[in-house]
Amino acid sequence: MVIIRSPLEPRVAVARPFAWPAISVVALCTALALLVEAGRQSLHGDELYFLSAAEHLSWGYADQGALVPFLAWLGDGSPLTLRVPAVLATVAGVLLTALLAREFGGGRWAQTAAAAAYAASPRVLDTGSLLLTQTFDIPLWIATTVLLVRWARTGSDRLWWGMGLLAGVAFTVKPLIAVFWVCCAAVLLATRRRRVPWTGLGKLAALAVAGASPYLIWQGFHGFPQLTLVPVVAQETGEFAGGKVAVLPLTLASNGALAGAALAVYGCWTLLRDSRFAPYRFLGWTCVAVAAVMLVAGGRYYYCAGLFPVCWAAATARISTTVGSHWWRRIASVGVSAFSGAVVLVISLLAGGPFSWATGATLESRSEQDWSTFTDAVATAYNRLPATTTIITDHYWQASALNWYGAGLGLPPAHSPHRGFSYFGQPSDPGRAVLFVGTDPTELRTPCVRMAATPSAADHGFAGLNQGVPIWLCNAPRQSWETLWPQLRHS
Repeated sequence: MVIIRSPLEPRVAVARPFAWPAISVVALCTALALLVEAGRQSLHGDELYFLSAAEHLSWGYADQGALVPFLAWLGDGSPLTLRVPAVLATVAGVLLTALLAREFGGGRWAQTAAAAAYAASPRVLDTGSLLLTQTFDIPLWIATTVLLVRWARTGSDRLWWGMGLLAGVAFTVKPLIAVFWVCCAAVLLATRRRRVPWTGLGKLAALAVAGASPYLIWQGFHGFPQLTLVPVVAQETGEFAGGKVAVLPLTLASNGALAGAALAVYGCWTLLRDSRFAPYRFLGWTCVAVAAVMLVAGGRYYYCAGLFPVCWAAATARISTTVGSHWWRRIASVGVSAFSGAVVLVISLLAGGPFSWATGATLESRSEQDWSTFTDAVATAYNRLPATTTIITDHYWQASALNWYGAGLGLPPAHSPHRGFSYFGQPSDPGRAVLFVGTDPTELRTPCVRMAATPSAADHGFAGLNQGVPIWLCNAPRQSWETLWPQLRHS
């Protein structure tokens, strides 16, 4: 690692040339694997939702920004065309992770190892080909840390304009970037004191607020529904992911697998304790602070996924300068990670066959299962009713699935008072009977009779969501939809 003087710290690593040949191979292999996955995976519940949101384009939504629904609007067609932006974003993450290792002073091996660790991550292999908010959130966090490391290395305040631009774009995906920057600013205030980059933070705030303005204005006009999701997410984490005590283990396992998790911990330790990485110590503490906030708040186990690449890059950069002639350590440190990633990929590719049990417990795979069968069951019940019957579902994924798969089965557009879908419109005719899909129709405040239920399959999908869901026939509500709909709205 070559060292020079910097305006910020006495000793800072110089970036090496970018290892284009090796990184291109890693990026190409990642792209091919993800394209295979994109062509064979069923549509995820959130992808179905984004397709519905694409029919109601807006500057903001109740549960995220406008970027992903806009990309769904651009790619509306086959699942493969829908997912091309996701694959491109994930491949960009490979390149950005290599750039991080380069910024830390890592040479060809360190850059390739960091890129391989990212490409072999179960998180990347599991969702890198899906049009989800996290798929775009992660590369934006990586790009942000690239500029932060470069700023710490060079002291160039112009980089804060780029970080502000990235923060603004990230807000159009998800507001989680605010957690990162609040933690990072707090760490800078605590550790740098007289050297706090006030001018840079001002540039960052100006562009971030400008980029987030459409989302914030929409949220303001609708009472900031995003805030109501914080306790809901914590509750769902407890129901489906083992609660707060499981968040950290799941975060390490789902983002790092075997060697990747150990490499991330080692990289974080490197940022915090290695004197050669002293200029970047604030990033190590930022990683710790963000993880602590997510843990306390009961966030999802993938909310911290964008922090792993900076830890992998620091780890590989340090290993490349400390192992000396012991080349076998370099191979072992990446080989285990690559092997674990290959195992995850093979299991994922075989998930539709005898190995379906291996991925059936994950949130992502369960979110893709049997939506077409669910829709068939609802269509069978609907076809026995007058064509004027209104369809309402309890969950936004259910309404999204019915709108996508039901178009060819003669189903009318479905409505749901759940989350962002509740803002896509309410039923128009107050005199129509209601076909309600969900476990409990009592909030409709009208007599209901259970007609049927969608098929059930053990360990396949979510019970009561896309498997074994009751279907009810309800009288037309006595109240108008203008009065009843705001009361039905829930997160």
